[in-house]
Amino acid sequence: MKPIDTETYNRLLSHVGFNMNDMVDAVERNVYPLDYVMSVALSPRQPQARFSCWVITKLVCRNASAIRPYIAQAIAFLPHTTHTGQTREILRWFTMCKPTHDNDLGTLLDFCLSVLHNNTLPVAIKIHAMTIIEYIARKEPDIIPEFTAILEDIYMYQTVGGKNKIQKLLKKYENVLHN
Repeated sequence: MKPIDTETYNRLLSHVGFNMNDMVDAVERNVYPLDYVMSVALSPRQPQARFSCWVITKLVCRNASAIRPYIAQAIAFLPHTTHTGQTREILRWFTMCKPTHDNDLGTLLDFCLSVLHNNTLPVAIKIHAMTIIEYIARKEPDIIPEFTAILEDIYMYQTVGGKNKIQKLLKKYENVLHN
């Protein structure tokens, strides 16, 4: 097995305007093994971690199941992210590659619920968190009352995009709560 050229990978990631498709192609060809790319993505090293997250997001767009073996590891890392872009991308993975009970949905749910109350985080993170909670609520409908109560509490503090997502979710859950 040929050694990984980590120096080239990190240098390419640090280059402004790196070619995303070339990077993803290299990961798919195992020039840069997914294990290594994921280890960089789930690390505090910036900007390489954030850029590796983008590479993985693009990979997941091509093949949603590519990161299945790493979901539990990514969920465990979420509270330790060091940049909002890194947090956003990891949450985005879970909107495309749905985690299962085996991947510690409880920890992911707790993280996503904590995100909703944090007014310093960008709306994209909150929207991804709401989408993930919505997915979990399909599997665990018992969380819907708590989720809707939180949505009602945070509604007035959201941007237009956040308010739009909340309105759609509240409308969706309206029948569930009144039955």
